Amino acid sequence: MKKNKFNFNDILILAFCLFILASSGCKPGGGGGVGSAIVPVTGGDIPHNQELVIDEKSIRVDRITDKSCRIYWKTNVPATSCVEYGRSANYDKTTVEDKNMVLEHYVELYSLAPRARFYFRVISSDAFKHLAQSIAEIYFDTQDQNFAPAAVTLNQPSSVTYESVTLNWTQSYESDFLRYELYRDTTAAVSFMSPKISVITSKMQTQFVDAKLTPNTTYYYILYVLDTAELSTPSNIVSATTEVLYNQLTKINFKEPLRKTTDSMVLAWDRCNEADFASYRIYRSSKPGVDTLATLEAEITDPATTSVKIANLSENTTYYFRLYLKNKGTVFTASDEAAFRTYKNGELAKSVSGIYYGNDIKISGGKAYISAYDSLYIMELSTYFLRSIDLYGQNDRIRFAEGSGASTNRLYIVNRTAKEIIVFNTLTDEVEKRLPAGNSPVDVAVDEAGGLYYTVDFHEGMVNKFNLSNGSAIKSYYAGPLLTSIVKGINNSDVLVSRQLTSPTSEVLLMPSTLAGASARAVAGEQPVYLYMDRGGQTVYCANYKSKSVTRINALTGAFMDSFEVGIEPHSIVQTADGKYTFIANFGGSSISMFENAKNSVSETFADGKMPRALDISADGRELYVIDYEAHALNIYAIRK
Repeated sequence: MKKNKFNFNDILILAFCLFILASSGCKPGGGGGVGSAIVPVTGGDIPHNQELVIDEKSIRVDRITDKSCRIYWKTNVPATSCVEYGRSANYDKTTVEDKNMVLEHYVELYSLAPRARFYFRVISSDAFKHLAQSIAEIYFDTQDQNFAPAAVTLNQPSSVTYESVTLNWTQSYESDFLRYELYRDTTAAVSFMSPKISVITSKMQTQFVDAKLTPNTTYYYILYVLDTAELSTPSNIVSATTEVLYNQLTKINFKEPLRKTTDSMVLAWDRCNEADFASYRIYRSSKPGVDTLATLEAEITDPATTSVKIANLSENTTYYFRLYLKNKGTVFTASDEAAFRTYKNGELAKSVSGIYYGNDIKISGGKAYISAYDSLYIMELSTYFLRSIDLYGQNDRIRFAEGSGASTNRLYIVNRTAKEIIVFNTLTDEVEKRLPAGNSPVDVAVDEAGGLYYTVDFHEGMVNKFNLSNGSAIKSYYAGPLLTSIVKGINNSDVLVSRQLTSPTSEVLLMPSTLAGASARAVAGEQPVYLYMDRGGQTVYCANYKSKSVTRINALTGAFMDSFEVGIEPHSIVQTADGKYTFIANFGGSSISMFENAKNSVSETFADGKMPRALDISADGRELYVIDYEAHALNIYAIRK
């Protein structure tokens, strides 16, 4: 029989293992969860490929009583089982090592103090005498069945309807939890002697809906928590009064939007006249199936308010809406779902017919004013109601006064036939006066601050200066034949005049208010027909009818800046109030060019009717009004910001 012999290495390994067992333990600190870090302890010099590892995520404590519990864990290879534990992380107690080699470990702890906290760690050793211990700080609390459970708190009831009450409470964390018992009464003396309405065995359930109640009734509630020893503790008492039962309102559906733009729309509906009415609620979604979980766009409590503007939408996008009527209780009546699309840029929104041979248009005070033969058309922008005023003769170009402080309530209309400037008040919609304009007037520039106005004669080639108060002539200057347009200069002492020449190019003249000749001449395109001062007062745009271009001229110096190509026969120009976009009506091209100033190029071109002659922009900058000369119509286009 061979005797077992220990060499020097065996002795070192044994000493190391004893040291590890003697020095094992977790650092003090808070927390009761199992950590994920794994630090195996290895030893021995026997060659092998598998380290002993404790799966810390597997560690759990169950079967907890006031005096005992069971601890469970897993190892990656078969190993022994041992637990160190104590009232602190010093672990002053150790179980007898279970030398059975297992993968799943169960260790029972006995003779524990009730209602106390114990810290522990698990230790295993494999066949190669490798040691491993848990490193996360873990604890458990023993039970005490001699004390009643802690009370929970009933919250104030929510979602109270005419027939139901929703109750919520704080969760019980008793380890020996058995059940909740909910009691209800119609008096404040509610107790366990009152009707029991629910028994709940899951301590995670903290909500109960009490249904089939009587409308307009006050109910009182109390909740008891019971432990496994059948000891109980009551909560606080709460109460709720169910709503009055109202009748459901009659359904009202959306109409077609009163107005749409590229990023907004005005929704409309019929008035609710029922006595139980409380509010209109408008919900929006980007997809079908709108309900009260969708975006609430507006709640309106005035029954007479039957429209609402929905803003901040995306261009050329379909949105889904539903109108809910709410009564004085909590009853909702839903409309049919409605789908409405925002316009894309340049999309035709409205066309108003009955405008015969319109020449020019200006927007003022919520109305559109259109000059035409023998008439001035006036259209209410909100209703599209159209009427006309007799202004006999060929009424052509319309201008506002220019310069700082100039009125927007007064139009200056060129009447070629009568050789007059008609001063029209947009507040009263009446002619204030008629002023002389020269022999063949085609355009006018007005300086209200200086008390002056200027006209150009197409055939005679004269630039005329008049007194604005009485129309008396001050001076005329011969600039050459075929004068087509005039605007005030940037410093309110100059005028700029376009002139057609027989050569392929024409010119724009900068002249002082004294009309002492041209101080500068800028080359324009072929057959200029219209001058437009930009919103900043820095640049004059010239529409070149024959050369399909627009020339830009420095308003201060009169110098040529650049030209850009547009559609066929550009005839009129307008710019948005922010100066972002400039629109050009291409009379012969049946189109509108949209020039984006930041990009310095035409970014879009959209079709228009037959002969777009003149255009203007709404005050909010979202609608473009275009006169179609041949179609006898006013076309309204949606434009983006």
